[in-house]
Amino acid sequence: MTLIWEESYTKVIEKEVPEGIEVIFAASHAFAALKGGDLVSWGVSANPIIFKLNDVVKVFDSGKQDSIWKRRPGFTAVTSAGKIFTWNGGETSPQELTFTSATGSPFSGDDIVSVHTTNYAYAAIMNDGSVQVWGEADKGGDIRGLESHLASGVVDIFSTSNAFAALKQDGTVVVWGDESRGGKNNTAVKLTDIKAISSTKDAFAAIKNDGSVVTWGNTNAGGDSSTVSSELVSDVKVIVGNQAAFAAIKSDGSVVVWGDNHGGGLIASTDGVTEPTEDATLVSRLKSGVIGIQATLFAFAALKNKGEVVSWGQDYFGGDTSTVSSEFMPDPNSFSLRETSIDESY
Repeated sequence: MTLIWEESYTKVIEKEVPEGIEVIFAASHAFAALKGGDLVSWGVSANPIIFKLNDVVKVFDSGKQDSIWKRRPGFTAVTSAGKIFTWNGGETSPQELTFTSATGSPFSGDDIVSVHTTNYAYAAIMNDGSVQVWGEADKGGDIRGLESHLASGVVDIFSTSNAFAALKQDGTVVVWGDESRGGKNNTAVKLTDIKAISSTKDAFAAIKNDGSVVTWGNTNAGGDSSTVSSELVSDVKVIVGNQAAFAAIKSDGSVVVWGDNHGGGLIASTDGVTEPTEDATLVSRLKSGVIGIQATLFAFAALKNKGEVVSWGQDYFGGDTSTVSSEFMPDPNSFSLRETSIDESY
């Protein structure tokens, strides 16, 4: 059985939750617990209306969370008959979706491998490596003109608030959606030979096989990396995005950042109001030894190889660890950095 509960309404349907739950899924304002093939869901209401689906074989919670800011608007469920339903937790019933492929032939939910979202659209990778989309056209729900590029070979999809980027097996990337939020490659660099993609709310950053980086999208959210371009021409291993900035780890353990100065795009602690200046001490600590980075909405925390943690960005979002610095003394045998749940209402 799959059950959905939302915010403060759990007690209303406690009696509906059976023992033996197998998997729990989550959206921005709802959860889904899976047991067998039956589904029970309810929305935001003092007296929520219960709806049910039977023979559910797949539930998608809008894809992986490749960025901490990511808003997951809802769920997609597929029944044993191949029917596709979608809902956001605030609806009184799920919407059944019917699609035809780019060639005009119907396709089944059985063919869906994964589902990814912007704020208002969905993109599904199918068994044959093609992509199908639905939702608001200008926010990622329309791939007209790109059908031939998305007919096969897609291995992963990433998103900003209103745009998608599909990574293909041959290392090329296809983008669509709101052009100002990453739906258009606004750089002179071709999106080829790509091995990894990350995103902020409105920009993308991709690592090429040679370790260089290409960025596109909103310049205020990390889409413009020109100020640090000389540091991104090689040896970049990992890129992490929060809502407005990127942080890259290089092979020598150093960190390079860009994007909104108030969101971690400058190595400094900030109150989010006063224009920050780069903190030389923090910069020095991030010159080597970094093995991992995690993000909140507007801050980053880096884990170093001796257990030390270095943070920067907005104080309110964890960019200042000075009050708990004694807790982060080096201890490589006992400390690990893990992503935590945050309030996405900001």
